[in-house]
Amino acid sequence: MILVALVVVIIGVGILSLTLLAHADVETGEEIPPSANTSEQVKLKQLSDYYFFEEERSQRYLEYLVVYPNMAPEEVIVQVNLDLDTIPYTDSTPVTNPESLLVLTNKHNYLPRSYEPADLVSVGDILIRSEAAGPLQQLVAAAWDDGVSLYLSSGVRDAAYQEVLYNNLVNSIGVKWADLQSARPGYSEHQTGWAVDFSPSNYQFYETPAAYWIEENAYKYGFIVRYTEENDKMTLYIHEPWHIRYVGSEVAQFMHDNEIGSFEEYWVRYIQHTPSVQRGLPGMPVTGMVTGSQ
Repeated sequence: MILVALVVVIIGVGILSLTLLAHADVETGEEIPPSANTSEQVKLKQLSDYYFFEEERSQRYLEYLVVYPNMAPEEVIVQVNLDLDTIPYTDSTPVTNPESLLVLTNKHNYLPRSYEPADLVSVGDILIRSEAAGPLQQLVAAAWDDGVSLYLSSGVRDAAYQEVLYNNLVNSIGVKWADLQSARPGYSEHQTGWAVDFSPSNYQFYETPAAYWIEENAYKYGFIVRYTEENDKMTLYIHEPWHIRYVGSEVAQFMHDNEIGSFEEYWVRYIQHTPSVQRGLPGMPVTGMVTGSQ
């Protein structure tokens, strides 16, 4: 009996040792709490339920959750998919289809320096892509009919001119503040030919009848206010009520109806990835998943 008991004890100790080794760091030999891996697995399972989850970004999602533990899972995915967990202007993605109506150009997605749209037309004193010219004229005319004065101040800009504007601002207020108010060359929406500014293009435009009118009505003509106060952490720019971007009537209406405040969010949810149950929404390919900047 004593021999049998001794054998049982030895076997038990062996099993316990194997269990502890299973939860030990292979390199350091330190014990890893079983709950640590389990917790990460649970979080990843919650994240993977969203169709725009990317498995190769799994570790980055988890690291972002450590920094923002109270952030909703889908918001974590959106922001990491936009590379907001990285430093702007570093390891940026080159835009592969700059002619697209729904091209995403921001601090993480850049245009070829030499790119210039081929179909520019004049609207007043500015140049804009031909598809957006008619809707822009209608928007301005409608505002004037409502007693609101709108004056166009800027349309397409090439990279060289953007560099001059950006450097002038840096010399005036420094890099930190310049980056909140102006894009670096190659990273500006103005280079796409889809964006326009109204005058005055500064804080004096805030809380004016023109700013309120644009906020309420731009979507009716296929435009969005590109940089809103509510989404500055997504766009990484200050609120610019004078800057609008043409995305087409269907997309603008869809974003308005679904309260999608930034083009970045729309791009992640409906362009970068296509939910199979919602294919055919504005801006979506009919099949498959679109990768890279469109």
